[in-house]
Amino acid sequence: MTTTAAANLDTLLTPSAAGLAGTPATQLHEACREFEALLMGQLFQEMRGSVPDGGVLPRSDAEKTFQGMLDGEYARLESRTTSTGLAELLYQQFQHGVSAR
Repeated sequence: MTTTAAANLDTLLTPSAAGLAGTPATQLHEACREFEALLMGQLFQEMRGSVPDGGVLPRSDAEKTFQGMLDGEYARLESRTTSTGLAELLYQQFQHGVSAR
């Protein structure tokens, strides 16, 4: 697991830091969206890793870190605006457990 993925996972595991306030259903929906964003971030990272570096100068560690953080933000934005449907599927799957409590 990469550093960015580990940081995103830590955010998901801390409800207050992830902005999970409100009813259990709201919390579940937000967690499902964040999980979708995490997977999209991994997808973006793997896609970027499949493209060979083609510059005159090698990429610095700082540039790689920035690119990883930017990809994470792109993933979060992507999951908020044009969902792949994964968050909704997860929510539908788990909502019965939340409503039973």
